[in-house]
Amino acid sequence: DDAGSGAAVISASAEGPLGSRIVTEARRAAAFAASDRIRRQSMVWVLIAFATALGAGLVLSRSIRHRLAQLTIGAQALAAGRFDHKVPVLGRDELSRLASTFNRMGDEIAKQDAEIRAWNAELRERVEARTRELVAAQEALGEARKLAGLATLGAGIAHEVNNPLSGVLGLTQVLLAKAPEGSREHRALTSIEREAQRIRDIVQRMSALAAEAPRQATVPVRALLEAVAS
Repeated sequence: DDAGSGAAVISASAEGPLGSRIVTEARRAAAFAASDRIRRQSMVWVLIAFATALGAGLVLSRSIRHRLAQLTIGAQALAAGRFDHKVPVLGRDELSRLASTFNRMGDEIAKQDAEIRAWNAELRERVEARTRELVAAQEALGEARKLAGLATLGAGIAHEVNNPLSGVLGLTQVLLAKAPEGSREHRALTSIEREAQRIRDIVQRMSALAAEAPRQATVPVRALLEAVAS
């Protein structure tokens, strides 16, 4: 230590010419001022680099969280059926490629959903058309059954009426042949004969209706149901 000032000094010596020795002295603070300054500057730059890295990390972390939140919102939109929802594509990094892939997936799902809806609509129309055909066939079958029942009833009535009517008409014609022309009996018998023939014509028409009535047929139920379902 320097006795006069109390400051720390350092000294160095070296061999000089002719066997002499050179001795130098300097205060410690002055000798290490440059290295202390470099050390302080290094510490400052280290702190600046640390603060910069920390700030960049926070910004990057916030950006990643925001973009992941957008992907989460997009997934929720797809789950809710909003297939037209798009995730923003910001740049060309991995998250951007993931967002692009997500948007393409949404487009494919929307396309397949539209195809399925169109197929369902077509299937529903075909089922409704087949159902209408089946209902119409059932109605026609019901009408045919009614006509067949009516014709059967008419044939039964015609059969029951025709036998006594033939006897009445034959007896009337026998009596008419014996009655004098222009007599009261002749006119009455003529009227009876005319009405009996009229009844006979009605019975014949009823018999013809019974002959022309549609007959019941066996319907292939399984084939009909398969045709409706196809």
